[in-house]
Amino acid sequence: MDIVSAVEEFNGYNSKDLSKLLKDSDNSTLSWKAEDGSSKQIDIEKLATALPLNLIAVLLSPNDGDKDLAYVLRGARLLNTLSDVATRHARLEQVLLDDVKVLEQVMDLVFFTLIVLSHRYQGNNLDTSPIVRTTLGACVLHLLSSFLSSHWNELALVLLAHPKVERFVESAFGSLHENTRLFRQKLTQLSGEIALDKSKLPNAVKVSHFLSQQCEASLQFLLSLCQQKPFRDRVLRNKELCKNGGILSLAHTILRLRVPECFEDSAEIIASVSRYKAKILALLLQLCEAETISYLDEVAGSPKSMQLGQSVALEFLNVLKTAFRKEESKHANTYKNKNMKLPRGFLLINSLRLVDIFSDDSNFRFSFMTTTVPFMSEILATPHEDFISSWCSVNLPTIEEEANLEHDLFNAAGFATTAMSGDAITEANYACQLSLSSMHAVTYAQLRTSCIVKIIANLHIFVPNICEEHERDLFVREFHKHIIQERPTSSAAEVCKNLSSLAEYVKKLIPSLINQDDVQLLRVFTDTLRGYCNLQGEENTEQVGAGELSKLPKAENMYHTEQSLLNLAAAFNSKRMDIDPKPELEKCDLETVTITRDNTKENDPNEDDRMDAPNSNSNSQDQRKKRKRNIMNDVQIKLIERALLDEPEMQRNAAALQAWADTLSSKGSEITPSQLKNWLNNRKARLARVAKETRHTSEGENPDSPSEDQLNMPSNSKPVNPSKTEPDRAISKLDHSLEHGHFVSILDRDGKEVGTGKVFQVDGRWQGKSLKDSGLCLVDVTDLKVENSKEVLNPSEVTGRTFEEAATQNGGVMRIAWDVEKIVTLLN
Repeated sequence: MDIVSAVEEFNGYNSKDLSKLLKDSDNSTLSWKAEDGSSKQIDIEKLATALPLNLIAVLLSPNDGDKDLAYVLRGARLLNTLSDVATRHARLEQVLLDDVKVLEQVMDLVFFTLIVLSHRYQGNNLDTSPIVRTTLGACVLHLLSSFLSSHWNELALVLLAHPKVERFVESAFGSLHENTRLFRQKLTQLSGEIALDKSKLPNAVKVSHFLSQQCEASLQFLLSLCQQKPFRDRVLRNKELCKNGGILSLAHTILRLRVPECFEDSAEIIASVSRYKAKILALLLQLCEAETISYLDEVAGSPKSMQLGQSVALEFLNVLKTAFRKEESKHANTYKNKNMKLPRGFLLINSLRLVDIFSDDSNFRFSFMTTTVPFMSEILATPHEDFISSWCSVNLPTIEEEANLEHDLFNAAGFATTAMSGDAITEANYACQLSLSSMHAVTYAQLRTSCIVKIIANLHIFVPNICEEHERDLFVREFHKHIIQERPTSSAAEVCKNLSSLAEYVKKLIPSLINQDDVQLLRVFTDTLRGYCNLQGEENTEQVGAGELSKLPKAENMYHTEQSLLNLAAAFNSKRMDIDPKPELEKCDLETVTITRDNTKENDPNEDDRMDAPNSNSNSQDQRKKRKRNIMNDVQIKLIERALLDEPEMQRNAAALQAWADTLSSKGSEITPSQLKNWLNNRKARLARVAKETRHTSEGENPDSPSEDQLNMPSNSKPVNPSKTEPDRAISKLDHSLEHGHFVSILDRDGKEVGTGKVFQVDGRWQGKSLKDSGLCLVDVTDLKVENSKEVLNPSEVTGRTFEEAATQNGGVMRIAWDVEKIVTLLN
């Protein structure tokens, strides 16, 4: 059986023509005349079952470079046609699509092809190699859809069940990386040829556009697979791709693609390359937003991948910086003059979302302090009217559109074969059909505005014990320095005006796209910047040396107590931006506390504690952690805390997580089951740490020294000493005013103070009993004044009989039920 001749003869037949030949054949045997005039024939069913192994043998044998790969491409083209024909011919379907052995051979063919393509290209034949290799990479991936399943969830599961799935994952991304390098080299070669001969431009445009679409089609295939959680998790666990930076290296290469100047009038090429970049950013977003494994922690685990991550971040920051410059308008005009829509992908919005994620991650936040300044200044120093229309409006002149390519394996392989044979490609044509994937204009505008606010909040917030001292006000200082050095002095006032308008506008995006804490941090950043700019205006603006910087407002003067912050926020809400906040800020010079996202104290257990576990490769436990961002409002927290009394291990119950996620979402921002599970696990770990620290404090500190809670109380709070006289005691609020979160003192039966803590629950049910009817209140003890072996006031088998048992039974949290009449609140 002459398979090679059959492949050469029949790979050019589409499914319609091949079906007709089979229909006209009596016994599925096809005949044809060879080039030498001899007559040949072959059984198409035997060809179908033998072809996968034949192509594998060609790949594994000492090869003749691109000629062998071109043969494999033609063979893959024929296989794809046979699979299509088989759906209309029962016998061929039985031997080709229903035979598990053949399907396994097709998968092996795909895997081996990708492995070969992932090896660094050593040849120098740039005339045809990029065309053959990029086309083959896209085509073999789409063979999987033809033979296994066109449904991504099913295809992902089949691949994950394969014993060589790790090799597939690595080689799929590796081959795309190598093909992207070849594409870049081909662009350079074509640019040089056109400089010498302008007549080559039409063909060069065709080839460049074709190569770009083949690379984009391969990435789109992998992106669709990664949208399936099981497959994405497998990618995240792959050491070579994540911890060692394989995907970051691919992203870096794609983002550094530059369309040569000779193609600047080709909207098709520019749009395709832009979509290619947008899709790799979308893939990075998927990995960063995965809930099971922290991709950025994996990246930070290796110096090499960490450096790659910072390089990639610089690239998508450059994308933003370039995009927001007026020079881009000439490209926009080019697209407007075209008759067809040419979507460029969600390049800008994906970049903004990644800046938000990276700037909120402890591994990258510090480096973003300075690198984000140029592009942020491009946005915030825009003339006020332009800024309002671009960032405080939903009526944008244009929005981005994404598109999916409908890859045509048959025609793609045909174009590549034509180019490989050396035939003129002037008449040949290939272009993937585009399926638009648009975002609603209002959603798009609001999403990109919310990203800007989040980025500012991420970089301006300062959290003690997490951020380093030199990071305090670093972003605002760098931003201020940039605008006075790079822009006219008058733009500083323009920036502050734009920021004020932005803060007012984004209030309408709470809580759907942004939370109140981010908006408040934006206001604080604006006030701090205004303070710097006002003072700097009195100094020499030509040179800003160390002496001048030392005269700028101290960082702590720009921070204020939580209560003052709330008062200031109320003033903003009532008077908008007509007031001058500076006097209010100056009152707080000596009250230096940090603003956290949820305005809670450091030991509040009711916050979403997104703290990274120390990296396994780290030599220190003091690594900077991720900051806290509360995903639930007070109402949602109260509901879930009540529910935990009846089901303390809710995080282990998938059905309960789903039900409560739906319930909580109706009371505020949307909460997913996985987010709720993460919140519950972090809450439990947080409480355990607090209890552990409390036990150490109670065992080792001077009992007369102030407790951590007393130190964390607002400055006007007064701890009440239970041993004082009754008139003194009368100033305290008793049980009737107890509320969740109150600082309290708990007394024993003799009226002596046992310890201090915070009210956890005052109503609802606990262990089947009504707290109110039982006269009880749940308290989390944080400062115990007696031995932890002392018996609690209301012992039980569930909560324990002693304080120590109470902490053990509740995951380290010393939560006890105490008689309301034995609880004294600390006066605020």
